[in-house]
Amino acid sequence: MAVKSRIDAWTLLRVLVVPCLFLCAIFKRPIFQWIACVALFVWVCFVISKLFRSHRKHCKKMPAEQKAFPAKQETKPLTETPQEADDDTRLSLLRQVNYRIMEQLKQSYPTVSWLWDTRPSSEDINRGCTKRIKLYHCDPFNFGEVTLSASGKLEIALIQLVPLAEAEVQPKSDEDLEEKDILSRNDVKQWYTETGIALLSVLIDELNVQGHKRLAIHENGDVLVTVEGKEQTVDTIPDFPPRPAWDDLCVLAREDDISAEVRGQELAVSWP
Repeated sequence: MAVKSRIDAWTLLRVLVVPCLFLCAIFKRPIFQWIACVALFVWVCFVISKLFRSHRKHCKKMPAEQKAFPAKQETKPLTETPQEADDDTRLSLLRQVNYRIMEQLKQSYPTVSWLWDTRPSSEDINRGCTKRIKLYHCDPFNFGEVTLSASGKLEIALIQLVPLAEAEVQPKSDEDLEEKDILSRNDVKQWYTETGIALLSVLIDELNVQGHKRLAIHENGDVLVTVEGKEQTVDTIPDFPPRPAWDDLCVLAREDDISAEVRGQELAVSWP
């Protein structure tokens, strides 16, 4: 059997430190106390040195083990699965249809928004179908029928659906309007550009200085502000566009950073 060539900490303690401590306990002389302290210091240094060498060996061993047994990494597929590719195709096809519907509606109703009543599938779009949509800010229409042909043609028919109890009440049409109202509705952009923006700017500047942050305009052109919960007339705008043209007027006002919206029978205008 091979003899160990290295001395461990326990052997050094028995050979060096323990005898010195016995000598120090038997002989009450300072020299033996110093010898015991030196022996104890040597033993502590030996233990610390051994721990340090053991730690270095462990650190050197870790990279080698990591190389021998590399960590398992998750690998992602380089290509999409057929199901993922099919879902992307369906989503892209529906987005294109949505864009074409919005493009057609905005040509006649700039502030329109809509939702599918029943969303078509990609199979429906490919073979052609007719689906209904809900319309908002598209008075007097509240629904539309979108017809998609297999050749890619898209047509939209606007529909007004009302409850049977309200069917007798007919909405006001162009034939019921006075001639000047029809002209004002058709020429609202020209009126706004030539007259409206200047009048609104003067009113907003004046009322803003007076501490007001909003005003309301009635169909007869009266401009009102609310003071202590009551409306007071402060001015009148001549030749103000009729109610059917207010949605277009709101769009034009927003382009000039003026917040405007239709609230019942009045046009509300506000500013920061």
